[in-house]
Amino acid sequence: MMGNRETMMLYKHLRLPNNSWVATTVTGAVDDVNGKPDLWSDYGRQVGRVLARNLRTEVEDIFEGFYFGGTQEKDTALMCQEVGSLRRVHWQELAAQLLLDEKINLDPPEDE
Repeated sequence: MMGNRETMMLYKHLRLPNNSWVATTVTGAVDDVNGKPDLWSDYGRQVGRVLARNLRTEVEDIFEGFYFGGTQEKDTALMCQEVGSLRRVHWQELAAQLLLDEKINLDPPEDE
């Protein structure tokens, strides 16, 4: 499981049932890598890398909206409070766990 508090707290919030965008983000990472056959030799790692990048972008946007944009949703406020700083989040570790949770097949697609 996750190595530090920030990563564990973010994981907890991303696994809430109302965070359907997580599944969409996971699927999007797989689709991104599927569209680039030059990445298939290291497929699982590449999917994790793309997912980590996409998660970081999405979560940073959520935090920015809360702290600077006036978003006052209760769930967002709680997530920002419990996670604290995003600097210590281990994005690769988080992505790997989400890939396991979503039961994503990390075998490269068949060559057409």
